[in-house]
Amino acid sequence: MLVLKKIFIILITLLSLIHLSILRGNEDKIESINIEFINADKVSNDKRGNLILEGNVSITTNLLEFKADKALYNKLDESLLIENNVKIISSNLKIDADSVTANLLERSFSVKDSNLNFKNTSFGSTQDLKIKTSGDVILIDSNLTNCSEDDPIWEITAKKIEILKNQRNAIIKGIKLNIKNIPIFYFPYVRTSVGNERLSGFLSPSLRQGGDGIDISLPYYFNLAPNYDLVFSPRHITDRGSGGALEFRYVSESSRGKLGIATLLSDKEYKREVGQGSKRWKTTWTHKTNIRNALFTEINFKSASDEYFFRDIGDGHYGESKTSYLPKNLSMLWKTSYFDMELELNRFQILNPFVSEEYKVQPKLNFNSFLYKKNFSYHIASSIGTYEREGNKLFFSKFNEVDRAYLGQELRYLINLDSSTFSFSLGSDITKYNTNHGNFTRSSPWFEAEYRVFLEKNIHGVQKTLTPTIKYVYVKEEEESHLPLIDSRIFSTDYEGLFRRNIYSGFDRNPKADKLIIGIEHISSFSRNKTTLFSLGKALYLERLNSLYTLEEIDKSPLVGEVTSYINKNSRYSLLLEWDGKTKKINSGSFGFIYDDKQKRRFELRSVYRRKNLNPSYVPWLDNLSATNQIEAIAHFPITKSFSIFGRLQKDIDRSKSVDILMGFEYANCCLKFGIMNRKWIAEDYFAWKSKYESPYLALYNGHEPSRLRDNLYLFIELKELGRLGKKVSKIISSQKLE
Repeated sequence: MLVLKKIFIILITLLSLIHLSILRGNEDKIESINIEFINADKVSNDKRGNLILEGNVSITTNLLEFKADKALYNKLDESLLIENNVKIISSNLKIDADSVTANLLERSFSVKDSNLNFKNTSFGSTQDLKIKTSGDVILIDSNLTNCSEDDPIWEITAKKIEILKNQRNAIIKGIKLNIKNIPIFYFPYVRTSVGNERLSGFLSPSLRQGGDGIDISLPYYFNLAPNYDLVFSPRHITDRGSGGALEFRYVSESSRGKLGIATLLSDKEYKREVGQGSKRWKTTWTHKTNIRNALFTEINFKSASDEYFFRDIGDGHYGESKTSYLPKNLSMLWKTSYFDMELELNRFQILNPFVSEEYKVQPKLNFNSFLYKKNFSYHIASSIGTYEREGNKLFFSKFNEVDRAYLGQELRYLINLDSSTFSFSLGSDITKYNTNHGNFTRSSPWFEAEYRVFLEKNIHGVQKTLTPTIKYVYVKEEEESHLPLIDSRIFSTDYEGLFRRNIYSGFDRNPKADKLIIGIEHISSFSRNKTTLFSLGKALYLERLNSLYTLEEIDKSPLVGEVTSYINKNSRYSLLLEWDGKTKKINSGSFGFIYDDKQKRRFELRSVYRRKNLNPSYVPWLDNLSATNQIEAIAHFPITKSFSIFGRLQKDIDRSKSVDILMGFEYANCCLKFGIMNRKWIAEDYFAWKSKYESPYLALYNGHEPSRLRDNLYLFIELKELGRLGKKVSKIISSQKLE
C-alpha cells in the first residue's frame, strides 16, 4: 500500500512549506522579521503605547504580508495582534485566519482557526498553528488535501502535528484518511523525518491479492550512517511461504553502490510444481567508482536460484518483473589525455530457454589512443579477449573456445574550408583467432575519401541547410565466412549507415567494398527546437556485390530516404525507407505519426517492415524466414471534460493476427480517477515446452510456439496525489515494442 507513504509525504511537504514561508532561512539561522510598511484607514494610539490600526489594515514585512480589519502593534516588545478577516500572504502560501498573535522579536506566532492554500494545488485548515522561538511548529486539529478546496473527495486529518526543527523530524498523532467524510485509514502515531533528513523506522507496507493469495511485505529502514543505510523487508505469500529481502546502499567521495539479497525460505508451490528444493533466492550488486575522472570501475552482478524466480515472485520487492537473462559484468577503465584502457568480464545467467546465448567474455582488454597534429589525426584501437560458449543446445557453432586479438589503425587528414570539408583516411583492421578448430588471421586494408558541402540560408526566420555529400570507400577483399562470429551483426539501414565503411558491428566481419556513396541532406530549423529533416542517398558499387536480400550480384545499393517533419503544432511524422529499384520492392522501412493537443487528444500510428532478417539465427523459430511487418495504433480521446476513452491495437500484418488489443474508459476530476480496461494479448511462455519435449530446441523444431493468449479485465482507482489501485494506464497504452 502506497497510501501511508503518500500521507506522510503530503503532510510533511505542506508543513515544511508553511514553516519555510513564515520563517525563511538556512539550517542554522532563522531570518529576522522586520516591519517595512504599515497602512490602515484609521491609525491611533492608546495609553499603553500601542499602535491601533483599523479598516483595511496592511502590514508588510520582509517575509510576509498581513491584511486584516484590525491590528494592535507594540513597538517596545515587538508584539503584534491581528484579528478579523486576517490574511497572511507569502510567495508560496496564503493563510486565512480569525486572529494572529506574534512576537516579532522572538519570532514566534500563534494563528487561530486558519485555512491554508499553497499555490491553489494544496489546501488545509487547522484550529491552532503555533511557531515557537526555537523554530518548532505545532498544529492542532488539522486537515490537508491536494484535492478540491470547496468539496474535496478525500482529505487527511491529524489530531496533532509537531515539527521539531533541531531534530529535523516530525511527530504526527491521530492520522486519518477520509473519503467523503468516511474514515478509511487510521494510524495513531508516526515519527518521521522532515526535508532531506532520514530517520529509522517503518516504510510504506505493501499488500496485494494475486494468484498466490495474499502477498504482504513490511519494510523497515535503518539509518546506519550519513553515507550508508539498510532496508529489511519481511514478506509472506499465502500459498508460497515466508521470506524477506535486504537492501544495503552506500556512497563515498569516489564510489556508490547497492547490494541486495531476497529469499523465500520454503516455497510450497515451487516444490509441488518442479519437485526440487523449495529455498529460492536472488542477489544483486551494482557498484560504480570514479577516481579523479581517470579510473572508473563498474560492477553489475545479478544471480537467481532458478529460471522460474521472476515468473513466480519477481516484482517491486525483488527487482525486475520479467527478464531473459541476468548479467555478471565487471569493467575497469583508465582514461588519460592520450589514451584509454578498459578491462571487461562479461557472463550471463540465461533465464529464457529460447534466447540464444552469447559468448562469455573472460576477460577482454580494450585500448584506444588518439593523436592530433594540425590537420592530421591518428587513431589506434586494439582488443584482446577470451571467449567461450558452454554447450548451449540451441547452437551448432563449432567454435566453443576462441582467443581473439584485434588491431585497428587509422590516419586521417581533414581540411575545413569556408563552406565545405574534405577528408581522406587510410588504415587497416587485423584480427587473429586461436580456436578449438584451428588458428586464423584476417587483414583488411582500407581507404576513404569524403567531400561535404554546407549551404545555408535564412528565409523569414527559418534557417535552412543543404548538405550534399560524396564519399568513396575501398576495403580489400578477404575471405571471412570461415571465421568465428562473436559480436558482429548487420546494422539497421538508415541514411547515416549508408556512409559507414563497414555494415557490421564488432570486429569479426569487414566485407570487401569498392563503392561511391552520394547523398544529400536538407534541414529546416524553426522556432522552439522544431526541425524538419529530409535525406536521400545511394551507393554505387564499382565492383559488383551480392545482394543481402536476393544473393544476386548488384552494382548499386537500394535507395535510402528519411523524412522527419512537423505538420503543424500538434502533429508530426517520421518516415524511413529502403527501396530496391531492381526488384521494385521495399527492403525495410518504418513510419510514425503522432497527434497531441491541449485538449489531451492523442493519436499515434507506427509501423515497421523488414523484408528479411539479415542476421543469422541459430534457433529454428517458425517465422525465421518470414518478413517482419507490424503496425500499432494508440488513441486517447476525451468525450467530455471528465470522461475519456483509450485503446491500443498491435497487429502482425503478414500473419493477419492481432498480438495486443486493449480498450477502456476512464473518469477523472480534480481529486479522483477511475476506469475499466480490457486487454487481450499474446504473451511469452517460457515453460510449457517442458511437459512434452526434452529441450527447447526440439520444441521449436517440432512446431511449438512459446506463447499463450491472455485476456484480462483491469479496474483502476486513483486518489490524485495520494495513491492508486491497479495499473497505470499511461504506461500500459504506451508503445513497448515499436517505439
